[in-house]
Amino acid sequence: MNYQFHWMSLVVLLLGLGWVVATRHVATPTIVVAPGFPLPALEFTTATGSIVTPTSHGRAQILTLWASWCPPCRAELPVVAALAPSLATRGIDVVLVNQGESPADAQGFLADQHITLPVWYDRNGALATAVASRDLPTTVFVDGTGVVRLVYRGPVSPEVLTTMATTLTMGAQP
Repeated sequence: MNYQFHWMSLVVLLLGLGWVVATRHVATPTIVVAPGFPLPALEFTTATGSIVTPTSHGRAQILTLWASWCPPCRAELPVVAALAPSLATRGIDVVLVNQGESPADAQGFLADQHITLPVWYDRNGALATAVASRDLPTTVFVDGTGVVRLVYRGPVSPEVLTTMATTLTMGAQP
């Protein structure tokens, strides 16, 4: 009897190890970018399902990570939207990068707030991972060459936006 117990234990152990090996997920490498380094190649979708990438084409970009369920995001978006037209005249594109929501949920909130900025959908949080941020909102300031100049965690103020706009259009580091 004692002999059978050992064989059963061994079988259970081998089955358990086999299950661990068979279901093991190999982590994909995570690219983390710090200010002063280029933003990695990332892909997002639009509400219509088109694929977009944050390429600068010589224009600076302000990428705001947000979600409609996030109270600080809800407070920040009208501030960003109000300054977006003046930023556009300075050569800076403002894009809202939604974190994990459906286009219907995000667009419903934006329509209620009368916000018409471009929205990219980042279902897996690739941008948040790339800039090592778990905070919402997070704003990523990228210059015209595609280099990240600042990762700002928390709601941005009009002063931060205008200061960074000057920095981005001058091509200087903050």
